[in-house]
Amino acid sequence: MVTGFDKALHERRKAWESKDPTSDREALARKTAIEMLDRWLEHPGAGDAWSAIQNHSPPAASEFIEGILHMRIPMAVLDEHLKAAPHYEAKAEHMAKRLIKEKKHGLAAEILARLSKATEQADAILGRKKKAASKKRFMALCREMFIANCGQPLDATVATLTEIAFGSETTAEASRGTAKRAARPTGTFDPK
Repeated sequence: MVTGFDKALHERRKAWESKDPTSDREALARKTAIEMLDRWLEHPGAGDAWSAIQNHSPPAASEFIEGILHMRIPMAVLDEHLKAAPHYEAKAEHMAKRLIKEKKHGLAAEILARLSKATEQADAILGRKKKAASKKRFMALCREMFIANCGQPLDATVATLTEIAFGSETTAEASRGTAKRAARPTGTFDPK
């Protein structure tokens, strides 16, 4: 039996499939959305997130789906940037070495200082485990959305949506852990 939510998933997939991207970013958004919608359609708990918010004045099913997609798409862009980062870091280091050989020590030092600052800023924003940064940020965004709209974090629902969004198993405990880390001030640790 096809539910209204399933119908909305199929409609959103068809809409994303019909989009004609005009840039690399739009192509990435389209690809990410279609892959996520396919996983959502195949997931055994496809309608669980929708069911979980029914007592909290939910938006229309298609708006809910688009909202989740629009939280996931920037994370795909982040992943692309993180994949490219080592190339640019190596390029900057190579340039600095070349400048040192050319006895342009001031320029080399400036490049290395900028690279160091960029790395520090990335670590401060994303943490040192950058491969998991987009997944953690997605969980935090979903959790914040549910707290704002439903008055509770709905960690099991966040885990289901994260599985659908990233195609990898996630637990409610991971969602709670992400929230704890996000709430902890920078430079502190949890003594567990």
